Amino acid sequence: MRYIPALLGLVGVVFLIAPQAAGDPFLLYEGTLTYTPPPDGDTIESHGLKVGAKTSDGWSLRNVTLHWSVSLETPTSPWHYSYSFEVSGVTYGISHFILETSPSFTNTEENFRNFVCSSPGAVLTFGSQESGSPGLPEPLIGIRIQPLDSPMILTWSFDSNKQPVWGDFYAKDGLGMDPAVANYAFNTGFTTGDLDPSIEAYAPQSVTENSPSVLRTHLLRPDTEPGPLVTIPEPLSVAFLGSVLAGVVGWRIRGRRKEDSNPA
Repeated sequence: MRYIPALLGLVGVVFLIAPQAAGDPFLLYEGTLTYTPPPDGDTIESHGLKVGAKTSDGWSLRNVTLHWSVSLETPTSPWHYSYSFEVSGVTYGISHFILETSPSFTNTEENFRNFVCSSPGAVLTFGSQESGSPGLPEPLIGIRIQPLDSPMILTWSFDSNKQPVWGDFYAKDGLGMDPAVANYAFNTGFTTGDLDPSIEAYAPQSVTENSPSVLRTHLLRPDTEPGPLVTIPEPLSVAFLGSVLAGVVGWRIRGRRKEDSNPA
């Protein structure tokens, strides 16, 4: 009965690489950029996020947080992008948020669908987003989300066939257009490039305090290319399992025939 251990081993492999438990995404990447007012009151950037001018009720005196997540529910599902931007205790709420995209990213079913926003009726624009954004470090192409109710917390999500890559964001309050008084925020890696020159590329991944600096100062956003960036194995099928078992049985039969043809 030497084939029994081999068969059990193969069945064990099947269970080890079987699909994830119900309710868990097939892939999940997430990270957080934060700004916390420093004791000295001078620094206007920390933990991957930079804020604008100092005012008596400015974002430089408040906690500012951006949390992002990108998930793939199944190997064949679209990518799900989710973002939450929050500023604590300010007089002026969020005027708009811009997420970088590739130049060819437009409002099509393939690129952008199932949009959900915490601010009902939020206005969306796609393309160049330079106007109305004081303090924007560089020209930015992306999705602009403009809530109608100037909230302190803005959360939104969408599905896309476009795979995640590293990029930038910009957000502003409703105070005005003068950079000297307007409150705004963006990731500290905005002008430094999305990749580390010493490394060919960083694959999508979750970001922690131990991640490389280039990742801790950016966020994941949709690219031009469709499909997952990583190699995703095909789910195991009954047919595949059947072929494995058939191989084991065939191996056992061949072994028995060999033993019969060579009697002691």
